[in-house]
Amino acid sequence: MMLTQTAYSVPNFARQTGLSCADCHSSVPKLNSAGRDFLLNGYVAESEEDAAASKKKKNVLSKDAVGLFARLRPFTKANTATAFSMPVVNRLAVIVAGTTNESKAGHISYFSPIEMDNNGTPAPAFFTIGLHKSPELNILFGNRTLASLDPFQSITNEGRGTIGDREQIAAYGSDTNKNNIAVTGLVNKTIYYGVSYAADKNDNAGGTDLGNSIAARGAVIIPGGFVVGAYYETGKESSNTFTRTMIDGVYEKGPLVINGAYTLDKTSGVENNGYYVEGAYTAGSFVPTVRYDSFASAGTITKLTGCLVYLYDVNVKISGEYATELTSPVALNNKMTVQVGLGI
Repeated sequence: MMLTQTAYSVPNFARQTGLSCADCHSSVPKLNSAGRDFLLNGYVAESEEDAAASKKKKNVLSKDAVGLFARLRPFTKANTATAFSMPVVNRLAVIVAGTTNESKAGHISYFSPIEMDNNGTPAPAFFTIGLHKSPELNILFGNRTLASLDPFQSITNEGRGTIGDREQIAAYGSDTNKNNIAVTGLVNKTIYYGVSYAADKNDNAGGTDLGNSIAARGAVIIPGGFVVGAYYETGKESSNTFTRTMIDGVYEKGPLVINGAYTLDKTSGVENNGYYVEGAYTAGSFVPTVRYDSFASAGTITKLTGCLVYLYDVNVKISGEYATELTSPVALNNKMTVQVGLGI
């Protein structure tokens, strides 16, 4: 399973489970239905034969699933209104993931990338611990929001096919890390649900309450490759109250994946909205992706991004991207980036 741009999937997953990247990804790094099941089951996959016969689970990650990840950006050129610089070594991380043995209560999964900051100090970027009773019932703890945990990857920046962010999601913060407890499940392989309570990751005893929120997510898988969903979150960020509503959709047909989302954000009485539409197509080892973004930032900004990914092998991914603003209340910005992802 190949490296994503923001999330981490680990080549060691493929080696330990015997699955290939294509078994879990429709258009790398986008998860397909099998990949979503694997994620929702807490890194446990069932074959059709096992499911029909004895319900035995197989393809379970071991307790020592460890991956190494490096992201290099050897070339970045930007025409921006502000000073811009990007280190060549953009990210270094050790990824720890796995499961425990099955018990009456289910099994436990864990996933955490330990990243090096600019000073070379290692620290967990995030962590998720899950108790998985069945695909219909999962209890997740960690410092990821409900949006970040979403298996359809359309209301977050996880699983995007580009180097740059989906702008309206980055602007309105639905995938900001927060201490979180969530209950999720997939009923009859058709209806996905999730509810959560999150508190700001900087909260501490005796400190300032920086905010908390509750969120709910629902999605329906429709025959023919369609997914339609909605997300709602309300709470407080610092001293600002907010509500965030998202409507999203996904279409998957063979190597083609199209997804998009509309966001309405209301913070302290000020409304902003935005949307994106993104399409990717897997042609052998090449995955071109095109995205159109529209979002509010002191006026409406529209942006077009094109990215071409070359999957050299399961351990190496090379990306080239050009992003340009089409409209902006200030000077138009653009950026070219070449990125190399290495993972073992």
